[in-house]
This record gives sequence, C-alpha cells and structure tokens, in this order.
Amino acid sequence: MPKLTDQQKTFVAEYIRSGFDRQQAAKAASYSKKNWPSIVCKLLQKSQIKAEIDRLFEQIEQKSTVEAEEIIKELRKLAFAPISERVGNADRLRALELLGKYLAMWSEKAVPEDPEKAQRRREFMKSEWAEVLRIATNIRLDKIAQEKEANVRVIPSNVI
Repeated sequence: MPKLTDQQKTFVAEYIRSGFDRQQAAKAASYSKKNWPSIVCKLLQKSQIKAEIDRLFEQIEQKSTVEAEEIIKELRKLAFAPISERVGNADRLRALELLGKYLAMWSEKAVPEDPEKAQRRREFMKSEWAEVLRIATNIRLDKIAQEKEANVRVIPSNVI
C-alpha cells in the first residue's frame, strides 16, 4: 500500500479533528478551492486514506477510554479516601456527585440506558453504596457539628 503524502496526512488529521468537515480538511491541506469537492471525494475513496482515518479514529477512541477510566479511578480515590487524609468534605461530596452522574444514579430524564453502563452502575451500587452513604452521612454530620460550633456564643469569663 503506497504511503500517504504530507498533504494527504494533513487532510486526514484535519478531517478527524474538525468532526469530518470535508471543506475545512481540504482547506487545511491546501487543496484547490475551486476543485476541493471532487478532490475530497476521490481522497475518501482511496483505501489508504480510509485505513488511516480508521486507524487514527480508533487511536482517539482508545485514548479517550483510558482517560475516562483514569478520571473515574482518581474520583474514587478522592471520594473514598481515609478520613485521616487531608481531603475536604466539599471535595469528597463533589467526587461522589461526579461518580453518581457518571453512573447515572439520579438521572432526571427517562433515557434508554446503555447495558454496559447499567451493569457498571449495578456493580457500583452493590459494592460501594453502603460506603457512599456512610461517607455522605459523616460529611453531613461534620457540617452540622461545625454549624453548631459557629452558632454557640462564648460568654467571656469576666461576665460570669
């Protein structure tokens, strides 16, 4: 299979980056403004161009999947960090909220759920729901205690 020219590589990269905008990709690759529609049509029919588009698109998909998994892993660490670690209650609640949104635990819309996402949600709820509730309860109790401390009036010792 012949290698792609630099111009073709630029076209493919911009085609994917632009969300499959043919005109923008042709412009970025410096193809003729007058003939870009026919040039793009011919380019997209070439097997090496198709293969390169598929390869780059799969690469992007894999990278985004890995990034999503890493983000979820870090959110879990933050949400379920031991009390002894210096993690603020607001940070814990936000991490729990984001995990809940990711798992669609409190979706307001009636949208058909992806079976894989539903399975992840069920597994999460089984294994960690009790921990989520315990942490959220502790955070709420801590907040109530802080509010009570802030509302307690200190009477100076010379008044007594």
